[in-house]
Amino acid sequence: MRLGDKNNAEEVLKLQKFLNEFEGENLVVNGLYDSTTSQAIVRFQEKYKKHVLLPWGLTRGTGVVSQTTRAKINALVCGRTYGCPYFSEYYRAGASGSEVDKIKSFLNLLNPAAKLNVNSSIYDTKMRLQVISFQNRYKDTVLKPWGLNYATSNWFKTSVSSANEIMGCTI
Repeated sequence: MRLGDKNNAEEVLKLQKFLNEFEGENLVVNGLYDSTTSQAIVRFQEKYKKHVLLPWGLTRGTGVVSQTTRAKINALVCGRTYGCPYFSEYYRAGASGSEVDKIKSFLNLLNPAAKLNVNSSIYDTKMRLQVISFQNRYKDTVLKPWGLNYATSNWFKTSVSSANEIMGCTI
């Protein structure tokens, strides 16, 4: 991603959310890679210069989100903060368990309007609807491996692996 390119709005949204949450930025989360997003990336790159810039022989941030910038973001989110894999348990609607609140938090990040109750460990109706939305949104990696054309709402293997991949965990 970079200023002036035709960037994937979904990826820019994730980047802006990350910068706000983990780096204390105050970016407008709109999916547009604008000058304020670019400046926030420059600050991020210079803060983590050893891992982001020096491998390229650079000392100043570029504002370009490429291989080492992505790697550092993934390491911060997944490796250092949460550990990988972030999700490992399977659920059906009506169930409860220790990871339900994490799944709800993840779904709230993907859709802030969802406002799922992260203080509840019950896989409730609102969560079911958001899991269906997630499965439909990521149907190529969640539904197609099973030969499905419709969301099941079951938080099983491909939902778990797709969510982990989005979190930066590749297993």
